[in-house]
Amino acid sequence: MKNIFCWRMLTVLFSAWMICLAAAGCATLEEEMDERPADITLDQLEKKMLKARDPNGVFLKAKSYVQKQIVTDIQTGEQQICEVRYLAPDRLNMLMRKDNQPDSAIIINGDSAWKVNYPERKVTPIVGMGLAQLKTMQRLGDPDDSYQDLFKKVDLSLCRIGENEYYKLVCHPKIRGSYRLILYVGRDSYLLHRIRIPALESETRVDRYALYEGVMVPEETISERSRSRVFYNRLNLPIDEQVFLPPVFSPAVE
Repeated sequence: MKNIFCWRMLTVLFSAWMICLAAAGCATLEEEMDERPADITLDQLEKKMLKARDPNGVFLKAKSYVQKQIVTDIQTGEQQICEVRYLAPDRLNMLMRKDNQPDSAIIINGDSAWKVNYPERKVTPIVGMGLAQLKTMQRLGDPDDSYQDLFKKVDLSLCRIGENEYYKLVCHPKIRGSYRLILYVGRDSYLLHRIRIPALESETRVDRYALYEGVMVPEETISERSRSRVFYNRLNLPIDEQVFLPPVFSPAVE
């Protein structure tokens, strides 16, 4: 999961971006054209985005969710299952399974976070700038956090990529050493369709949205090296709070 700490859409987006960005490599990005001033303010855009993603306020009221995705390596065809469990307001477990066995995990519990390597039976705390960057990504697009809250500055404009028009948000980080993000929101749909990290020459794109329990979920996302497809998404399921603590591995048997 290389580069995973270098960068919260609506929380149901978080895992898809983390998966694809973690596997992203250098790519030839489609050229932007016809950039011009936006026809709405950032506050107005954020309200329209929230309405498009969560038209009936279902997710806004949800206390938990469980999501499962199939993640496919485009080059090798190798597949993993990503299981995401979230408990409001700030606990998340993203577990990657390989051959139906736990392989790696990212766990966030309030102001603490850990990276878990199951084959090596190793838990590594995430601290400092890495923790701050991870929490920013988790909060990105949360209805309770505006872009102005999360970033030092956000530049808003309109542009076109191919035949599609987008609101372009250039998000300048508060954290020194963090990457600048560029978000592309459909001018007609008000749904997020692309995230670019110029410093890494990487892009994650949503190919398809689908409605799950009244919430618009990015069902299919893709980067240069991996593709992710959601096949399960449920709200307000009971979750054992122990999953938001790192595993304790018994000593290896010699």
